[in-house]
This record gives sequence, C-alpha cells and structure tokens, in this order.
Amino acid sequence: MQGEIRKCDVCSKSPVEVWVHSLSTGAMSIASCRECLSHFAEPEFAFQHLRDFVGQPDGSGLREEVYEMETYANGKYITYRDWLKENPFNQEDYDEQMKHLEEINQKYYEENNPLNEEGIL
Repeated sequence: MQGEIRKCDVCSKSPVEVWVHSLSTGAMSIASCRECLSHFAEPEFAFQHLRDFVGQPDGSGLREEVYEMETYANGKYITYRDWLKENPFNQEDYDEQMKHLEEINQKYYEENNPLNEEGIL
C-alpha cells in the first residue's frame, strides 16, 4: 500500500512518506516513516507511559523483550533500557503530570456533565 506524505510520529521527520500501524505498547495507531518502521520504533511518549504507569518506578517488572524496543530520541534510535538510563522516573514530574491531567479531566467533566444539579440525567 502506498504511504501517505506527512509527519512521522516517531522521529518527527516531515514531510515524509508514512505508513499507519498500531503500537506494540498499546492500542493506538501512529504514522511511521520507512526508517522508523524498519526499527519497529515506538514514539517516545510510549516509553514514558511504560515507565510511569506499567513497570516499576525503577524501570523493572517488564518482559525482557520490552527493554530491547526502540524509540528515536536525541537524533538516534535507542533501546528502552538505554532510554531509561537517560530518563529515570522523577516523582515530582509525575505528580505535576497527574495534576495537569486531573485539571483537564475536571474541566472536561464540568463542560460535558450530562447530569443536572440534582444528579439526574
């Protein structure tokens, strides 16, 4: 199938021919250029999600295959194992992200709440 011309979700090269496929780390579709696709590279946000929500804070607790997965960061392909060394878990950053997500969720709820003041649909 012919790829579409747009930005790669992994390395951010643009414009480039991309192919849409699902992540190995979760149920989400992304667009990857030929080079990132040949590396089976995941976007960096997928590694952040693994670190912050799936494994242990020190990066342990995942199948060995996960540590060999690659992303594109700082101009090169890098394994999850090496990415963890460069991007260790930071509780303050995590707490800040959670606070931001809570604010987004609260705003969405306030703008889209189908219940009336008595809590009835």
